[in-house]
Amino acid sequence: MGERILVVEDNEGVRAAVSEMLLSGGYVVFEAASAGEALDLFEKEEGEFDLVISDVVLPDEDGVTLVDRLLTRKPGVSVLMSSGYMDERAMAAHPRSGIPLPAKPFGYDELMPVVREILCQRQNR
Repeated sequence: MGERILVVEDNEGVRAAVSEMLLSGGYVVFEAASAGEALDLFEKEEGEFDLVISDVVLPDEDGVTLVDRLLTRKPGVSVLMSSGYMDERAMAAHPRSGIPLPAKPFGYDELMPVVREILCQRQNR
């Protein structure tokens, strides 16, 4: 494995839990608590991520807008969005982009198969 994953989540506990799950699965994990941090990290790492996992609701910019900005910088990056709020913004993220939208809270058994599927699809492109 060793794929590089950027986790964008403002809730420290959720971010730590998701990162821990991914690390235990053999992934290299980078963390950002906001859209601004994610953009800075994305630039610093020259967009070298296999997957970006982003919350839909972030403190400084919504995750959908963040993902649009990241995809402008690197069109081939895979994305997984999630939300604890199944509101209009969260639901709009899925049909518009075709990006899977697991509802939080989710555990290892819900997250890891989705991550593996997305990364396998990426390798088969």
